[in-house]
Parts: sequence; structure tokens; C-alpha cells
Amino acid sequence: SQFLNEAIYEEYKDAKTVYGFRLFDILSYDVSYRDTIGIRATDEECYYTFIKLFDPVISNFCSSYPRVEKNVSYVYPSNVVSLVGVTGTLDAHVVSCRVRVVRSLQGFPFAWVCSPNERREIQNVVKQALDSLKGVEYYKLARISSKSRDTLITKHGIFRNQKLDCDDTWSSGRGIWRDGTSNAIALVNEREHIIFLTQEFGGDLCHAFYRMRDLVERTELALEKTGHKYMHSVVYGFLVSSPQEVGTGLRISVNVKLPHL
Repeated sequence: SQFLNEAIYEEYKDAKTVYGFRLFDILSYDVSYRDTIGIRATDEECYYTFIKLFDPVISNFCSSYPRVEKNVSYVYPSNVVSLVGVTGTLDAHVVSCRVRVVRSLQGFPFAWVCSPNERREIQNVVKQALDSLKGVEYYKLARISSKSRDTLITKHGIFRNQKLDCDDTWSSGRGIWRDGTSNAIALVNEREHIIFLTQEFGGDLCHAFYRMRDLVERTELALEKTGHKYMHSVVYGFLVSSPQEVGTGLRISVNVKLPHL
């Protein structure tokens, strides 16, 4: 990381979070995967224990939004413009819209450093919340059938960089939830505790966004009934392991046709 200089190293080399994670641990993810920005939080306390490292990284990726004392979300459906009918021909070129939101549960390390027992505990909590939503299915990776696996691959509901027929140790405590239409999916204990995905064929981004917000909020209410809640910081917003995604945890993508490329 360009922000890890000798002075920062000397200050933090012996520091550790309440879960016992050290500076080496937040750097080890990049060594293993080589597709990150250089650091990844191991738990909520990382953002405060190693604040002189994480704060510049977050500010660098969010340079258009200066650091404030209180994070305010402006993510409302009224701020999302539908692509349907824009310029008369754009909709014909839009294949699909996809909305992705990540969330973490307070009181646990982040998913990538959780033990199998911690993952199973998180899975039980999240599954209970998702089970309260009507018309859904939940697949535990350790017990998934070949038919269900093929369906999830088709619906892009497979875990990134992993196969669903992997060993029991890795698959333990991980699972995939989907609604009856397969247009909404939640990955449990992938790289984050929960990754919500909604997809809409065509250019109706608003519809995908509305469904996402409804899913995230209903899950949050169900979690609160069992004494759990999303990890949140007054300064940074929603916290996840990747510093790039703190705040809203939101990512939107649009797939378009390029027939002449």
C-alpha cells in the first residue's frame, strides 16, 4: 500500500484489535488474492486501531466526498434514473441492470478471517432472517445438490473464485439464498458476511434498485428482532472488510449490447 510508510509501520507493528488481529493480518489478504488495493480489514475495530492507515486509503478512493464527522446516505430510489426509453433507442441496447450491496454483522470478524464455527454462527443468524422472507430458498454449500449448483451457476449465484463442490472445511458456514424468480440472491460468508444481488433484464434500473432496498431493509428488520444488526460507523457509514466499499456498500452495473465491436 502506498500509504504504509516506515512511520506508520513503526506505530502499528505491535498494535492489535480486540480479536487479536495485527498489521500483518490486514496485509495478508493482498498476498493471497492479488486483486485488492493492498489492505483489507479483519474486523470493525481495524478502522479505528489502524486509523492512520485506513483513513487515507478510504479518502483516496472517495476523493469526491471529503471526510465528514457524520456519514449521511443519499441512496434513495428517487435519485436513481431509469434507463427505459432514454434517448429512444438506449433501452434496446441494455441487456440487464444489476445492483449489489454488501453488509456485515456487528459482533463478528469479517468473513474472510472467520473460523468455520464463526461462519456457521453467522450463517444461522442470517439464514433465520432470510427464512422470515416469503417465497425463498437457501442452499448450504456443504449440502448443495448438483442440480441446484447448476441452477445457481446459470443465475450467476456462485461464489467468486471458488467451486461449489469444494472441501467441507471451506464450504462449512457458507450458503446462497435466492428468491423464487432468481432475480434476487444473497451470498452468505463469501468475501463479506452478506452480499445482496438483484438483477433486472432490460433497462429498468429503478426496479432493480427498489427490490434491492426492500430486500436489504427487510433483512435488517428481521436481524434486529433477533438482537443483531448491520455493522455501521457514524463517520464511515456501513462497514465491510474492503475499504473501497465502506459507506453505502453499493455497486451498480449495466450490461449493454455492442453488436459492432
